[in-house]
Amino acid sequence: MIGLFLFLIVIAGVLGLAIGLQQLGVLGRRDAVPRQTPTREDFHRLQELLAGLDARLDRVEDQQLFLERLLERRPEPPSLPPATGAEPEPETEAERGVDSVLFDVERGEG
Repeated sequence: MIGLFLFLIVIAGVLGLAIGLQQLGVLGRRDAVPRQTPTREDFHRLQELLAGLDARLDRVEDQQLFLERLLERRPEPPSLPPATGAEPEPETEAERGVDSVLFDVERGEG
């Protein structure tokens, strides 16, 4: 359902942007009166487009449900040890003298 919601938000944003650009005069204005009345073919084409959109939305919903089921079945990650607020003591001499693992900078050299 989140996918459907995001899809509708994107569509609304694109339509809002187009209307805003048209009001600013960036896009050419269209006549308010249609040039001709819609025919049966136009309505049939619109119906086919809406059916295609409906099929795509159904697929998105199925994918969302599939992902939700996968996440429900996922095992819990192992828990981390409780934070004590202090850093753990280094285990070896090499770890005690190294400030950074990436650069091997010795402490005290500055």
